[in-house]
Amino acid sequence: MLPRETTYLNYLRDESSYFTNQIFKETRRMVMLDYAMAREHFVDMGEQMLRHIELILKGWQEMLAYYSDLNNARKESDSQFVQK
Repeated sequence: MLPRETTYLNYLRDESSYFTNQIFKETRRMVMLDYAMAREHFVDMGEQMLRHIELILKGWQEMLAYYSDLNNARKESDSQFVQK
């Protein structure tokens, strides 16, 4: 019926579809970039937390070893005193 208007509307529809597809592709690309960056950040933070926890555990182990040795030395001197 209206060939010129129909042709123009088809052109606009194709253009709109093109931009919609481009926006979708760009959005997907940005999400994947953010995903990769977020994953890298998560792994880095996990490694930092693991190192921090390891340092705390080593500190506790050193403290326990120190006091265990003190207790062992005290027990040994007590047993020597009792034996005398």
